[in-house]
Amino acid sequence: MKSTQGEVYKRREVILQRLKSQGNVSVNDLADELKVSVITIRRDLALFEKKRMIERTYGGAQYIEGTVNNEYDIATDIQHIYEDTTREQIAIKAMEMLPSDGTVYFNSGLTTNAILKRIPNSNLNIITNNLLTLFNAPTENSIQFTGGDVSEKHNSFVGNIALHIIHSNRAKICFIGTGGISSRLVTTHSLLESLVNRAMIENTDGPKVVVAQGYKIGREHNFMTTPTSLITHLITDSSADKDILEAIRAQGVTIIIADQSITK
Repeated sequence: MKSTQGEVYKRREVILQRLKSQGNVSVNDLADELKVSVITIRRDLALFEKKRMIERTYGGAQYIEGTVNNEYDIATDIQHIYEDTTREQIAIKAMEMLPSDGTVYFNSGLTTNAILKRIPNSNLNIITNNLLTLFNAPTENSIQFTGGDVSEKHNSFVGNIALHIIHSNRAKICFIGTGGISSRLVTTHSLLESLVNRAMIENTDGPKVVVAQGYKIGREHNFMTTPTSLITHLITDSSADKDILEAIRAQGVTIIIADQSITK
């Protein structure tokens, strides 16, 4: 049976606690204790190794002293790994919705940036206010930045120039990262960000896709991007609250769980 994101989170927290307390762990022992396959444990350890928290040894792993100082750090590190993993899963699923050509809007944020990093050389005309894309998006693609006022806090372009560029184009599809989505509203922390997000949605002829990790489902922030009923798709992960997802689905939104199959 496939593990939920919550189960994965808890398992990795146990592994990291064992590493910190014991100094080293055995793959076989962890698999027996946590009742999962050795392949699953190796995958978990590979993530810790990528974060330079452990060194792999024959049949196990050794903790690198000083990388985790206390219980808070363990929870924080696990949360970061969880966020990185689910963000990539959402990006992979979003790639399946990309058209072969035409204009696509991407707003600012880490999740939309994860999608942008994965787009191969294509005939797409990408329009974005995402400043992170300046540093890591493939250079082969046509990427048009909206320009405008720079929001350093959100790594984005905002303001009248950004809005003008968006209103001057029409997109086949848009991908919108968000601070929160409930059955009523898609919301964010920033008024200026919400205006850009709303303009992208209003100037998209096809699917209007919100990408949000599970912990954002059910949250509402101060500034509305759009009523939830006006988006067409939500891509999230299996840690999202199931009752809230059902309420969002009732608004006519197609729910896509990045680590499961599509449900409608």
